[in-house]
Amino acid sequence: MNVVGQYFTCTREDQVEQVARGFAARFRNDKPPTGTNGGSPIETSGPRASEFFSRPSALARVQPIKLSDCYAVVDGNHRLAIAYVRGERTHPVRVEPPAVLTPLQELLLDYAWCATRGERELYQPVESPELGEHWVLIRRCADRFEMMKRFLEEHGLVPPRCQTYLDIACSYGWFVREFGQTGFDARGVEIDWAAVELGRRVYGLKPCQVTRSEVVRFLKGDPGSYDIVSCFSLLHHFAMGNGSISAEEMLRLIERATKTVLFLDTGESHEAWLRDTLPDWDADHIERWLRDNSGFTKIYRLGTDSDNVPPFADNYGRTLFACMR
Repeated sequence: MNVVGQYFTCTREDQVEQVARGFAARFRNDKPPTGTNGGSPIETSGPRASEFFSRPSALARVQPIKLSDCYAVVDGNHRLAIAYVRGERTHPVRVEPPAVLTPLQELLLDYAWCATRGERELYQPVESPELGEHWVLIRRCADRFEMMKRFLEEHGLVPPRCQTYLDIACSYGWFVREFGQTGFDARGVEIDWAAVELGRRVYGLKPCQVTRSEVVRFLKGDPGSYDIVSCFSLLHHFAMGNGSISAEEMLRLIERATKTVLFLDTGESHEAWLRDTLPDWDADHIERWLRDNSGFTKIYRLGTDSDNVPPFADNYGRTLFACMR
């Protein structure tokens, strides 16, 4: 109402309350409430109901959602809500084509990974009814988070001793959310606008938590350091020559940003899409490379992810490293 001047036919706050009371009365089968403060009543049903409100007996209207078994409610949200609270688990509706995408689906498909591959994929976990079995989860994330959490607890590196966290190329921001819920001042950097927006909408991340930037530019321009840093699925792109700097230079930038622990995984040579381009890039080679090109002297192998399942059975299964000085 503050934005467009009205809500349905309401132009005052007390009228909005009348609308809410009208729906509550419909649920109780009471008569519509009368106006307050001298105002005329705002009816949500009956012969005087506003054109904005459908009759209670009218069928709710829905549209099929693309790539899903769900439907989007076009008209009848309150009727369906009332029916549900009354215990109904089925309800007659009128289905109106065409099928539509939800705003969440549109964002997911705009994410560069999906836009490039043309597949219905979730790079990090997202729960929403319209996704379901028609969408493939790529990175489960929880397995790696539990490894990191256990490592930090075993080494006494949880808040308040360590308080800041940065996820480099954070995608939707799943790890930013999880570390934030653990008590860290959690931040991320991500270049993809759709991923940043997904983090805000799906995970409730604040705008200040994720910086939209290319990671090299961000790390060169940010003189600060973070107690805990993570960098997942990124360095192999630099090792293949696809970055603006070498992989060694990128590692040094990441090290500069790391105050205490760096958690890192990267593509490996056993993966189908890297066998030809990085044939030597296995866990042993990566560990030696980390020691030779950084100041990290303590490098731990925490385990491997469980993402190497169909349709990615020939990929992932990457080693998660913890690096300390």
